[in-house]
Amino acid sequence: MLLGGGFWVWGWYTAIYKGYYYLKTSMLFPAVFILGLGLLMFPGYKKEEERIAGSEDISVLSRIKLLPPRWRVILVVALIAGFGNYLIMSIVFS
Repeated sequence: MLLGGGFWVWGWYTAIYKGYYYLKTSMLFPAVFILGLGLLMFPGYKKEEERIAGSEDISVLSRIKLLPPRWRVILVVALIAGFGNYLIMSIVFS
């Protein structure tokens, strides 16, 4: 989280004071920050044993369906933050 937040601030610093920004960092590090914040708020997702004990059939689940709903929301928010930061930076500094 600190790495993502630090580079997010650095990206804005270079854009404001030096007049340029890096495309990849403007999208990646806000997403890393949000994912790190999500890890602090929710240390992990349900363990496989808890899902089985809760009578969930995980054998039919694959990829994104293995993630619990809260982690799907965190992932979507992280992607929106990354693309949103890129759009704002590209509009303001182009």
